[in-house]
Amino acid sequence: MSDPDPVLTVDAFQSTSPEYDYWSAVHALAVDRLTFAINSGILLTVFTGAEGAGKSTVVRKVMSDAQSARLLGICPYGPRIKVDPCRAILEAFGADPGPGEKDLHRRILEQSLEAAKQDIDLPTVIVEDAHNLKDAHLFALFDIARLNEGPEKALFKIVLVGLPDLLTRLDQTSAALLGPSFNLDAMADKDTAGYVRHRLTVAGVNDVGFQDEALKAVHDRTQGHPQAINLLCQMLLNEARSLGQTQIKPPMVERCKLSTTKALGLKLDVQAPVATGEGGDLPDLPPPSFKSNRKVQMPDSTAGPAAPPASAAVKNPDEDPFAAPGPKPSPATPPASKRGKRSRPRLFAGLAGVAGLALVAYGVIGPARDARDTGGASDTAMLAGQMGGEPASGTEMVAETQEDVAAGTSKESGDEPAVPKAVAAAPPPPRLADTSAALAVLDSFGAPPEEVDDWYRLALTVADKNPQAAVVAFALAASSGHARAAYFLGQIYELGEGVPVDHVLARRYYEQAAGQVEAAADRLTVPPPDRVQGAPTAPLPLLSFLVDGQTAALVWTSGAGADPALYAIEFADRQGRVVAAKEGVESSVLRHPVPAGAALWRVRAQVVDDVSAGAVSDWFPIDLAASDGSGDATKAALNAP
Repeated sequence: MSDPDPVLTVDAFQSTSPEYDYWSAVHALAVDRLTFAINSGILLTVFTGAEGAGKSTVVRKVMSDAQSARLLGICPYGPRIKVDPCRAILEAFGADPGPGEKDLHRRILEQSLEAAKQDIDLPTVIVEDAHNLKDAHLFALFDIARLNEGPEKALFKIVLVGLPDLLTRLDQTSAALLGPSFNLDAMADKDTAGYVRHRLTVAGVNDVGFQDEALKAVHDRTQGHPQAINLLCQMLLNEARSLGQTQIKPPMVERCKLSTTKALGLKLDVQAPVATGEGGDLPDLPPPSFKSNRKVQMPDSTAGPAAPPASAAVKNPDEDPFAAPGPKPSPATPPASKRGKRSRPRLFAGLAGVAGLALVAYGVIGPARDARDTGGASDTAMLAGQMGGEPASGTEMVAETQEDVAAGTSKESGDEPAVPKAVAAAPPPPRLADTSAALAVLDSFGAPPEEVDDWYRLALTVADKNPQAAVVAFALAASSGHARAAYFLGQIYELGEGVPVDHVLARRYYEQAAGQVEAAADRLTVPPPDRVQGAPTAPLPLLSFLVDGQTAALVWTSGAGADPALYAIEFADRQGRVVAAKEGVESSVLRHPVPAGAALWRVRAQVVDDVSAGAVSDWFPIDLAASDGSGDATKAALNAP
């Protein structure tokens, strides 16, 4: 047998080239989670995982996919981010501010990003190995980003990447900071086998193979941790070649001695456990976890994110050069469901362009071309308040009006003869909801897709432009059985991203996803918070359109009050006369055949066993896509006889 190629032997389990990336189920899910966090309005995300679990691979993938359309920067852990974080952030965005005082770099960063707000979406700074930063350094970053001043005043979003203990620290010191967190879990046995085979194939290793049972043994020993797999399989590959063997079998895996007692923080035993269970065992890796609320104070209609605790503040700035003075926390900011306008993202011509706007102003660099893409799409208005108006009157009033109109009379007064209502007074027109925000959602979709996976991908794409559009797309995908869409929708309702917080809907969507997404099952083990006291307020219709000319897709969300247990959908004709109703709906989306004569629908926070009780929304057109966007023509058509 010819001598093995030593380069290929090493590359198989030590190369970090992108072609060696293997996208297991847990890594693909982490990419989706991080992509959603970057595209949404979430200001702070914590991404954790054991050393060597593949966090950098996930970050690199997301950066590669998103940086052409968004401003992203990676700040590695090191002296620069501790001593002069603003300069580190500018450099991460591709600018070279040059030497100068920290205060100057801060002014350059602030003016750069403020000037760019009209042309780009909120930038994102990814901080790697963030667990190495002291609390004072982390709070300095939060202060520079203005996280405590809400999404309208924030300069950039932050993604902290680090070991699992980072999440524990934040839970203990800054629980009031809003944002989700997720852990990169270990691979399942099927993906462990796929990971090993993929690396062997890319490296061109065809003289040595792993038996199926040997791959199962590799997973049992490493628990699916990528770095431990690399270390073990490299040893097995070298040993098999030194012995002239072409197949790696389970006994070889069980008796393989590792050449080191440490693999990127994982303390491995020198001798693997034998089949009888004797000997040392690999220490338990962090259990799968998703802590999306992290003791977080959920947003409400009056309170914004709180400032970090005073105990964590730097007492003497002269002793700590990292704690540059920054803006004080602002008064309460509106929740995500009441955000104002935000411009569409435009292709950014070079990461250095944003910082260059202020660098020119300060004379640090010469004039540069405007980085804006003047051919970009026009701005799209987002929701500037709760959809709809005051709750319309109940079904009883509509039913009474129907009966009176059918009889053609009104109530008698004294001896005067009854006068037909059609002559005396026309029935009041139906109270129509404001559809401007829904039209903006529909506009952001373009042509609504037909496949469920396309709805899911569309949700990830539009999350930064319109959070409610992401809610609608996730809901439509979830209604067709897409587990990941249901998981993200549960996260959205738990955190209140673009919609009011609703723990009932959050748990229902987690329940839908739990069979396929382990993180959703983890969320169900967390005791639900105390229910909001009082009665539910009117739900909010988000979007409706015809799917095939006969079936309506209806999407709504709860109001800002108590979380309803059930919903009822009422269908009416153009005059607001109820023609059909659907009771006992548990989710926030319904696909339903359009009843004969129906042109409008509304959603009611149903009181159990009574469809006509509970707060109700205004009427909403079933086929919103048929309107011209102005609203006037829509109302005229709906009120036509």
